[in-house]
Amino acid sequence: MENKIFILLGASGSGKSELSKVFKEYEIAELISHTTRKKRVGESDNVYHFVDKSEFDKVDFIEKVVYSNNHYGLSMNEVEAKLMIGDVFTIMDAVGVSEMKKLYGDRVKVIYIYTPMSELKKRMLARGDDEVLIDARLNHAVEKGEMNNFDIADLTIYNMNLEIAKQSLREFITPTIYIDLDEVVFKSVERFVEIYNVLHGKNCNYKKVYDYDFSPAISELSNIEKTSIFNTGEFYLGCDLYEDCKNVINKLNEVYNVKFLTLGTHCNNKNKISVIENLFPNIPIINQSSKNVVMRKHFINYGFRDILIDDVESNLITSGCPNKLLFAPNGEKAYNRNFRGLKCSSWKDIYNILKIEGDDA
Repeated sequence: MENKIFILLGASGSGKSELSKVFKEYEIAELISHTTRKKRVGESDNVYHFVDKSEFDKVDFIEKVVYSNNHYGLSMNEVEAKLMIGDVFTIMDAVGVSEMKKLYGDRVKVIYIYTPMSELKKRMLARGDDEVLIDARLNHAVEKGEMNNFDIADLTIYNMNLEIAKQSLREFITPTIYIDLDEVVFKSVERFVEIYNVLHGKNCNYKKVYDYDFSPAISELSNIEKTSIFNTGEFYLGCDLYEDCKNVINKLNEVYNVKFLTLGTHCNNKNKISVIENLFPNIPIINQSSKNVVMRKHFINYGFRDILIDDVESNLITSGCPNKLLFAPNGEKAYNRNFRGLKCSSWKDIYNILKIEGDDA
């Protein structure tokens, strides 16, 4: 996956500087601009590249502005050098965002920090700014459209509470791994066949009947009969997990945001959720079923780095998730043969693809 450029955008006092500290938690490099402004007493060299006007004029800038007779600009070399190493972030206005998008397209991710005018003024007064200067800044923000950048943002953060705003940004930066439960975590079809054999006195082979219409060996069952098997007492309490599943998911959850997906209106769904809550108490579960409407995976608002792990190609394709792993421990099924993404036959495969750097487990 290509390295990204995160840009914080917002009016003066919106909280850009405070929120930028989140990127430093993830060791994401900051893009440092050049300026002809004189260095202030005690000011760090990491704030700007301080140069005189003759040096400034020799630099190839992506964008540059003049403010209070001082020149500011972000150089092409600064961006290219740091982007080769990893993700980067910076604070820019809408003009700078436009220039960056011309050069880097979808690699640019814009986070618009929105704070109401009344709150902006309150914050600037609290930090000791002159009231005349505050009014000038707020008027400038309105004139330049700084209060209306929703349309160019990949994420809008309503910054009325700093900690909540920081958490929203953390979730945007960190990829979420969405994991479907059946046949990815639980061997639910295997469990289905076990119960079918007991209830009907049969001896079906699990591998021969693996399919979502449970054919051909048990195709004689009606939907009602199939549902009754799913609702057989403690169905999921007897389900085995795939080998290495628990260990790998817990490891991945140390670095990624992991969330489980479940879909179903049958009464035994609560057992499935109960088992998962006991096995993974720190991982949330998204139950996509409501009383009257069965939701589908593509209704989830997937982020640009999010990953979906499922065992059915059609769900992967229609989900809208940009990064997909097909979990197919039982081999190539007819409905999965055309899948062009990454196929995994075990949880070790999944771990090797999503491996945490420095972890040899």
